[in-house]
Formats: sequence, C-alpha cells, structure tokens
Amino acid sequence: MKKVKILFAVIVFTALFSAVLTFSSSADSRFTDLPENFWAEDSICFCYYHGAFYSQSNLFYPYGGLRRDIAVDGIRRMLDINVPKYADTPFSDVPYSSDYSGSIKWAYDNNITNGTGNGLFSPDTVITRQEFATLVYRALNVTNATIPVTKPNISFTDQSSIASWSQTAVMTLAKAEIITGKPNGSFDPTGTIDRSSGATMLSKMYAINKYPGNEILFYVRSTSGAPIANATVYIYFENTNAPADKYPEQPIKTNTYGIACLSTSSNLAFAANAFAINYRQGLTNTTLTRNNFINTIEMALGTGGGYSLPIAGFNNMTEWTNTRNYLNQCRNFGWRYGTASQLEYHQGIDIARTIGTSVYSVSSGKVKMADEYGSCGNLIQIETCYHDDPEDNSKDKFYFMIYQHLNSILVNVGVDVQQEQRIGTVGNTGANYGYHLHFSISNTDDYGLSSREYMDPLAFIRYQSPYHDYDYNGNPVGG
Repeated sequence: MKKVKILFAVIVFTALFSAVLTFSSSADSRFTDLPENFWAEDSICFCYYHGAFYSQSNLFYPYGGLRRDIAVDGIRRMLDINVPKYADTPFSDVPYSSDYSGSIKWAYDNNITNGTGNGLFSPDTVITRQEFATLVYRALNVTNATIPVTKPNISFTDQSSIASWSQTAVMTLAKAEIITGKPNGSFDPTGTIDRSSGATMLSKMYAINKYPGNEILFYVRSTSGAPIANATVYIYFENTNAPADKYPEQPIKTNTYGIACLSTSSNLAFAANAFAINYRQGLTNTTLTRNNFINTIEMALGTGGGYSLPIAGFNNMTEWTNTRNYLNQCRNFGWRYGTASQLEYHQGIDIARTIGTSVYSVSSGKVKMADEYGSCGNLIQIETCYHDDPEDNSKDKFYFMIYQHLNSILVNVGVDVQQEQRIGTVGNTGANYGYHLHFSISNTDDYGLSSREYMDPLAFIRYQSPYHDYDYNGNPVGG
C-alpha cells in the first residue's frame, strides 16, 4: 500500500492545529538523496513543487549550499509573484539569458538586493545565513506581511557578530521562528545556509505572507511530493463550547497548490480527518501550540474512487477510529443485541442525526437503487469501481454503498453521482429505532437483509482489511 503525505502549515490555535504536526516520512521519497525521515523533507517538497529550487536525476542535494540566484528566485516564487522569466538586470554577471534574470531584476527593483558590489550579483556563489535572512525579511516587507512574534526573548551567543545591516532582519525572523540558531546557541551569520534550511525558511515565509493571522494551512501532497488539489479536510471540534458555525464539523478544500486554509480565533481541542480523491483518509487527534509552520499527516493511496464521509456532524474522530465501540452516534457493525435484546447481525453502521440532515455520497459511482425497500425504508444503492491497477481493468473491484431510512431521495436510478454529492436526507422510514442513517458497504449488488456480503465501513474507511464478519464476542473474522 503506497503512502501519501498531507502537509499542513499552522498558524495559531492551541487545540485546533495551531502548530506543528509531524508524522513519519515515507522512505520512498521523490528525492533519493534525502535520508529516511529527513527533518526538512516536507518543506523541501512543498517548495520544490511550488516551483522553487531544482533537482537533477531525483537528487535534491539537501546539504549543498544555497546559491544566490536560486535563493532570490525561490523567494519570488514562494511569494507567488509573477514576473517575466528573462529581464535586463544592472548586474554584469547576470545576462538576459539567465534563467533567474527575471527574479533578480524583480528583487533589485524592490530593494531586496543590491548585489555584491562593483556591479556584480555573484549568482553562482552560496549565500550566507545573514544574507538570506535579510533577503527574506525585505521581501516580506515588500508584500506588507505581518511578521509575528512567537519567541520574543531570543538571543544568540554571537549576536554581536551579525552585520549591522542584517541585525534587524535576523532578530525579527528569529523571534518569528522563521530562522533558528545553531545547537550551541550561536547564529553563525557568515556561515553558508544549505538548501534544506533555505526550503524550511521559505515554507514558513509562505505561510506568514499568504495567510497572516489565526489560520491553519494544510498542504496535501503525494509521496512524490506533488500537491493534491481538491482534497477535503474535515475539522472536528471536541470542545462543546466551540463557535456555532464551527461545531461540530467544518470541511475545507485544497487549492491547486494543495493548500487548504482554516481560519479561527479560538483555542479549541480538535480532531482532523483528511480525504482526497483516490486517497484514503488520514487522522489526527492532538493539541498543537506553534505557529506558521508547514507540517504533515499521512494518508494511504486508495484503489480508485477514494472515500469521503457519508454525513455531516461527527463530534470527534473517535467515531471513525474505533470500530468496535458502541457509540450513541455511530452504532456498530457486526453482531449486536437488538432493541428486543435479541442477538442480531448489523450489516452497517448507524449514525444518529436529526431529520433532514444532508447525506452525501462517499464516492463517485452509478445509482443502482433509489426507492423504498421494505424495512430499510427509503434506500439508495450506489455502485463504485475501485481500480487496483489503472492499466489492468481485470483487477477492478466493485463495491456497493447503501444508505437506508432516508427521509428524502435526491437522485434517480441510472444517474452518475460524484463524491460528496448530496443524495438524500436523514429520516426514520422503514423499521428503525429513530432518526438515523444506516450506512453499509457490500461487494455484491444482490441486496438482501439476509446477505452477509457486507464490510465494516469504519475499517473500509481506514483502509484496514475491511472484512465482513465478527464472531459473537465481537472479534473480527477473516480479512
């Protein structure tokens, strides 16, 4: 099973993502010269696929010094500033034909850099730590970005060695934690900044410039580092005092860069669940404290249609991560005691919601049933094809998603529906104990109450072995 990473940048919020989420990196990185679980891998991928930096033969050169021309070009690209690729610069060593002449001309025109003296820019030389900090600081000022102060009492043992022209830049970025010192407490102002550290600074610069204030940024990416557009991130607030417009759930979408932005002004405990077309979801349930960083969560590559949530309003991720718990809002799959205390086999999960709550298709597919069906009440069945191997259709798998007891049906038999499309509303039609959605997944279209060809939806969502059966003691059987 392939792995995917979802990257987020954080900005305020103790409980809701205001800080660094770091999960293990996948060993099969796009760049073969990055060590496993490399500390800067996420920032490197984010910057690279945003257009900054270069690679050769899948090599990033993480320990190599950052060149001056690439540093300026990276700053411009991460600020999403468009300029002509080629331009006449005032520097004799930056010809019009240089791949970075447009970026260098932009930086010169905006007083971000004046070169190295004597009409030279020295594009091929590596940049020092204080020089790069100064360029980043000046660029943020050009965009009128508000640079936060998250570590006000910062100081360096060699602070007096920082050049006077760089003092303000270095200390401002250090207090914002855009740049950090050495383990021995020094800053090493004239030391070379490597490409990994440069990528980390640029990712933080992006977050501060693009989304200042109380925002949380999610960067959704594949294992190769490529951003995943149109992914959905669901935030579940666990604090019952959460704002009415953000409780219990808020979905947000990623843009073309794989970024989703959640704005908030409160410190609330939260859980997060991220879905993307063709990918399984990733889960997070933690409290965060740092600001303005890009960070990650893992997802697993799905087998075709991907998976989403069938209904809005989950209070927290426990409902999706604990398969066997008997929960008020998501009653279990498998053997259970029914309303008359009889032992019965429950073919799906029950999600209690008020009448009229929207029900969404968990995946794209074709409507096979949309009608009343005995004790199941108003029922929708949608066929979904999952491609285990895109180049071999013989390996396709078909699953049937079933929604029962609906109050209203909003789709017709034979039509194609899209993932997250509204297909009906919660009701209590048929034989049931109250308003709820009964949701099932089967691998056969022979729908029947006695059929045992059903899978545990919660295990299916988590991409575990989604097997059908549990014994009388509640233990999974098969796989």
